[in-house]
Amino acid sequence: MAPGRRLLSGSARQQSRSSATPSSARQEHRRAAGPLELPEYEPPSCPLDNQSQRQILDLATQLHSTKYNDQLANTLKMLEDSVRDINDNYAERKGELKALQARRREKAGGGEAAEANEQERALKATVLKLREVVPELTESSEEAVRDLIDWQVEVEDEKKALREIQTLLEDESRQAAVHAEQADPDGDLFEVKGPRHFFNEVREAQTEEYYTKSMYQKYGMNNDYIHFKKLWHDAVHSREEHPPPVPDARRWFDQQGGDEEAAGDSDEDLIVAGEVQDFRCPLSMVVMKEPYTSKLCKHSFEKAAILEYLPKNGTSKECPVAGCDKHPQKSDLYFDDLLVRRIKRATARQSETQDDDVDEDEDEEGDVSMQVTSERDVKTERGRDRGRRLIEDIMGDD
Repeated sequence: MAPGRRLLSGSARQQSRSSATPSSARQEHRRAAGPLELPEYEPPSCPLDNQSQRQILDLATQLHSTKYNDQLANTLKMLEDSVRDINDNYAERKGELKALQARRREKAGGGEAAEANEQERALKATVLKLREVVPELTESSEEAVRDLIDWQVEVEDEKKALREIQTLLEDESRQAAVHAEQADPDGDLFEVKGPRHFFNEVREAQTEEYYTKSMYQKYGMNNDYIHFKKLWHDAVHSREEHPPPVPDARRWFDQQGGDEEAAGDSDEDLIVAGEVQDFRCPLSMVVMKEPYTSKLCKHSFEKAAILEYLPKNGTSKECPVAGCDKHPQKSDLYFDDLLVRRIKRATARQSETQDDDVDEDEDEEGDVSMQVTSERDVKTERGRDRGRRLIEDIMGDD
């Protein structure tokens, strides 16, 4: 038997457990009494030693805030999804109403259109209600996103403050040692400020610096906020064949901190230029189904291809796109749900265009299904089959 250890009898073990674990009555009494009142804070009378300083630094490196950060990220994702869905729904209802009205006018043959039926009236009432509530819900969600970003910054600043005060505590220890060697025994004692004083001092400076920034500096350069705005814009214009480009982030805020609508429309507004985006992965050269985008350079790749390209140990590697000098790692990648939406709409439009071409060919040449097809026609049909299969694969991811 190891020295210093002894076996306990059954009765002794039971007694030990009883004394170590409070009874249900005791726990109930503590709950009824409310939280314990802590004694008033007393600053330390001497500087922290090296071990205590390291424990302060450990607070900045430990994962004590992981759950908090995860909760903030999950809440942000729910807000993004909500804004996307309500604006998608609003755009879809408006499109349905527009189509019903167009069909009613078409049936009138240029004359006075017939009165709207019950379905159209009900849909119009829904659209009017959505027009009233969707902007309000979107605006309140945007404010919540800004709050979440503020809290994320607060968590990161607290970690930075803990790392920074370690240096201040080391300086305080050195100054105290020098004072002890040089001071008169009957003179003034060295004033020890301690970690709490330094932490509050650093946090006040961080908070003042953050809240003196402009709205653009706080949010317009934040990746989460940029993604939220782009997803919102995409949902609003989701049914338009040629949606307007996303305004430049510098135009999202007016002097009072409003959004892009309050800033007004101007021909001089800076905008993100419309681009013809290639939806093929630069690595696999096929249309992406599960695109992952780098936060560093905004280049997108098929998930399997980029994860195979990057080192397995989590280190960075040069971006595979020619001319890009960024070095992303796995933690810099995120699933780009906005890009998925664009790919699906583009492939759907391509499918509609191909179907229209087929209809035109049939009108010009008659029933081509009964004709002997040439080699060119066979290749064309094979290409269309591959395109349809690709579209079905992508659309099947919903």
